[in-house]
Amino acid sequence: MSARSSILIVGAGLAGLFLALKLAPRRVLDAGSGPPQRVLGKRYRQAEVIALDFSHGMLRAGTGWLEVLRRKTSICGDIGRLPIASGAIDLVWSNMALHWAADPLAALREAHRVMAVDGLLMFSTLGPDTLAELR
Repeated sequence: MSARSSILIVGAGLAGLFLALKLAPRRVLDAGSGPPQRVLGKRYRQAEVIALDFSHGMLRAGTGWLEVLRRKTSICGDIGRLPIASGAIDLVWSNMALHWAADPLAALREAHRVMAVDGLLMFSTLGPDTLAELR
């Protein structure tokens, strides 16, 4: 299984949590999106989905996805210094990106800053048993 496949599987598991949540976000931030995926736009059709990644090339790799959505935005930026107004985001989603941040705590602080009151942060990252079989 490729690394890209593994990330998609983790993302699908995280996306499964949406079924249990009764959210109607106006704005969703996909922090560290890589090539933007369709799952957020499909689940929250009325929301503006913002794909943010440090790599402009990764954002361009998802242009087919961006064309599918009517309300779309992509931003090239750092998850540790989000170029987004405070309180502007209802759902911050970050799938397998937090561990790439130079300062993960700064990234979490930024997620908190941009979240609206009653906002939600959903993320996945590497844990202590990740790749344990390689030790």
